[in-house]
Amino acid sequence: MAKECLNTWAVTNRLASLNDNRVSLKYRDYRDGKNKVMRLSSEELLRRYALHILPKGFMRVRYFGFLANAVRVEKLREIRRALKIVEINIEDKEALVKDNRCCPDCGNHHWHYVGVYIRRHWQPG
Repeated sequence: MAKECLNTWAVTNRLASLNDNRVSLKYRDYRDGKNKVMRLSSEELLRRYALHILPKGFMRVRYFGFLANAVRVEKLREIRRALKIVEINIEDKEALVKDNRCCPDCGNHHWHYVGVYIRRHWQPG
């Protein structure tokens, strides 16, 4: 009960306005530290909210530590520097891809299309 009240408070605290089919929400942009307003259609708001609902029995996994979104790039760069891993520039990566078109098994320069793997999506029930 307390958790539901807390979530309701957070939504109503961020709700700036509700007009016809448009919803305005207040949020803080942590990149520049400013408070901003996001305008969404009611369908988009419900779609985004539904992304946070998990099926029964599932648990959400959040990244933390060096994989946290706010510090990921900086921390991975520090880890690579500590491990003395040389970073490859984008231009170098493109050159490697263009030059390495050989098959890793036979060394032939011709790759052959075999087929498409069709992935089945999970459906409830």
